[in-house]
Formats: sequence, C-alpha cells, structure tokens
Amino acid sequence: MAVKLAGCGGDDAGVDAAERTFVIMNEDETDHLHDLAIGCSDLESTRAITYTATGPHTHTIMLTADQLALVGAGETVTISFTDGHSHTFNIERPDGAC
Repeated sequence: MAVKLAGCGGDDAGVDAAERTFVIMNEDETDHLHDLAIGCSDLESTRAITYTATGPHTHTIMLTADQLALVGAGETVTISFTDGHSHTFNIERPDGAC
C-alpha cells in the first residue's frame, strides 16, 4: 500500500483533528497513479462520502459509512472500478494516523 500522511498522528502541533488526512495511492497495473485523500474525521461519518482521486486525470469514488467505519477500525477496504480503464485502491488507515 502506498501512503502519504498529511497532518496525521498525535504530534501534529497546530493541525486540527478535523483537518488530518491520509492519502492512499492506487495499486494496479495502469501506467499512472492517483491519490485518494481521506479525512480522519470522515472515518466516523454516518453517511456515504464521495471523493475525487487526483492525478493526471480524476476519478470519483464513493465510500459508504460502513466502509469508512471498517477503515477506521483498522480493516482494509478494496475498491475496484472501471471508468475508461481499471483501478484498484486498497484503503487502509496507516499506523499512527488519526
């Protein structure tokens, strides 16, 4: 899993908990990458949230409240889709994030 942390963890002086995010990159055989940023506060959502995966172009990805809760509990949620071409995201909260 390729992950970037942005304001995650317990030692983030000046970063409000609602602003903490982690970024997951797609893991597939395409010749390009996309970043999917998930807010730490989203993991407690009671509704589905739609995200935009950025990169050389964008894709829209929806995670249900149940999927977000699983990620928040430390589980991995795999999202695969075809939108002109296929991508797979293995969404997992990194250790120390949120």
